[in-house]
Amino acid sequence: MAMAALFRRRVFRHPFRSATESTGVHSMLFALVSGPIYYWRKRARIEAVVLGIASIPPLLYNPATSLVSRAVLNDAVTLIWAGAVVFAPALLALSYRRQGWIEIGESG
Repeated sequence: MAMAALFRRRVFRHPFRSATESTGVHSMLFALVSGPIYYWRKRARIEAVVLGIASIPPLLYNPATSLVSRAVLNDAVTLIWAGAVVFAPALLALSYRRQGWIEIGESG
């Protein structure tokens, strides 16, 4: 039951503008497809930067100087991306609350 509460559709409103944003299961699909770009466009800057930085090490991998194998590095990055996808609704909701957005209710 607690996991269902993380993924329910929520609507947030900016306190000074009329902008609204929603989170829900659809956020998982968009986070899977576009990753840090989606988080950036949804105004979750910290999450976008963390996910973007986590994506860089496999691109710069050098087997001669690395302390871990490529497989371990790829598994760690995959785990971070999977977490960002699965918990996208909760991460976005936390980001909006951190920025002072007001939750105006649930829809659908």
